[in-house]
Amino acid sequence: MTYFIADWKFDSKERKWNVLYTEHPWNDPPKAWPRFENNTQAFRSVLHDIQDLAHRLGFEGFANIFYQAGTILDGGKEYPDKAYGLSLPPLPNDHLRVFEAASRADVFGAMGSWNDSLPWAAHEKGLEQEYETLSAELLKQIRFGLLYAINEW
Repeated sequence: MTYFIADWKFDSKERKWNVLYTEHPWNDPPKAWPRFENNTQAFRSVLHDIQDLAHRLGFEGFANIFYQAGTILDGGKEYPDKAYGLSLPPLPNDHLRVFEAASRADVFGAMGSWNDSLPWAAHEKGLEQEYETLSAELLKQIRFGLLYAINEW
């Protein structure tokens, strides 16, 4: 059994990241294969709650993103990767819905992300703890959803 480590280096001349993956032997791997539970219900719940928070904070764009992710999770919206002309991963439909909902709901990082103006807006309205709790839960459910979608079929 092996594992990979990514080494990220920014090429300032090319203005892009180069990523070199190196494979290493895993000398003492676990005996049992990891299992990942279907987290669709918990994912759906946090999407609903964080959509409500985004509305209360006045960030309708984010509320719409969470709404779209929930709609994808329920099978009622075109997949974001397909809309961008990307190939869809070869997953069963129920797993593909979780994968694509996670893709749509991932609002963390980059300019204009969920982490930019919203913490201050939440603080100003006394919703800082709710913001922190729901943000952490959303990130957790996105990651669990991806692990389930890719590994459990």
